[in-house]
Amino acid sequence: MTEIAAIFRQFFDSNSKFVLAFSSGPDSTFLAELLGREKFEKIFLAHFDHRWRGAENSRIEKEFTAKIAKKFGWKFFIESWENPEKSETAARGARWKFLNKIADETGAAAILTGHHFDDQTETIFLNFLRGAGLRGLRGMKIWEKSRRVFRPLLQIRKSEILQFLTEKKLPFCVDETNFETTAPRNFLRGEIFPQLEKKFPEFAAAVSRTGKIAKNWDEFFDPLLKSEIQNLKSGDGFSRAHFLGKSNFVRAEIWRQLFAPRNLDFRQIENLDNFLRTARSGKKLALCGRELQTFGENFWVRGI
Repeated sequence: MTEIAAIFRQFFDSNSKFVLAFSSGPDSTFLAELLGREKFEKIFLAHFDHRWRGAENSRIEKEFTAKIAKKFGWKFFIESWENPEKSETAARGARWKFLNKIADETGAAAILTGHHFDDQTETIFLNFLRGAGLRGLRGMKIWEKSRRVFRPLLQIRKSEILQFLTEKKLPFCVDETNFETTAPRNFLRGEIFPQLEKKFPEFAAAVSRTGKIAKNWDEFFDPLLKSEIQNLKSGDGFSRAHFLGKSNFVRAEIWRQLFAPRNLDFRQIENLDNFLRTARSGKKLALCGRELQTFGENFWVRGI
């Protein structure tokens, strides 16, 4: 098993503090165990109760969070969603608002998540299906500095995680909704990927290689796109005519730069292009936490 401390030393100093997004499931429990066994002291567990699966499950997961925190001498924070919505998007927003609040309060250098190799494969594949471009095909970054998100388990398979927890006889909580195949990610995980891996044993490794190739291409194009964006500058914004004169590929990648870190899909990019072509001055379009606004022959993109 990869020494977790060595991964952290590549990005952080020994005095850094971290918030661990702790769901109480196998992935975050595994990460907590690795950090605890490596004597990480400046860890804050943060558990967000979505209140989707009943009061009893909420109680069990909160108690388990407190138990893990006590085991390693860490402080923990728990927040329950006051107005839960059956929406993954709303849940994600509420959860990250909570995690960022704890990171601000504790002075943490990063928020740690338990995303692993299999999650990365699913993300790349879903982004391919969405038409999310090169930026989507590169998948998740281990260190996403702009969002303070650190994913130290991206090279570890889910099977390794479960094997470790089983061999060490370590308990964890199970979210039964992860086995419901109505959600796209669960459908891929439960129905599609097992069939693909039977037919193509190197399927996951091939997706990983594709992600690395996309990462290299994205890093190559990144300074070129930033230069293109600078050339579009006009007053306080960007020139509409100059932007719309670019090729489809360049326009799409510039949109993805302007809306980063969200990986826009082809439909969202078409909507942005169409809006920019037809909108009168002063019109606004909100998308993915950003706002596109036209003014005269120019436009700008700002955070909401």
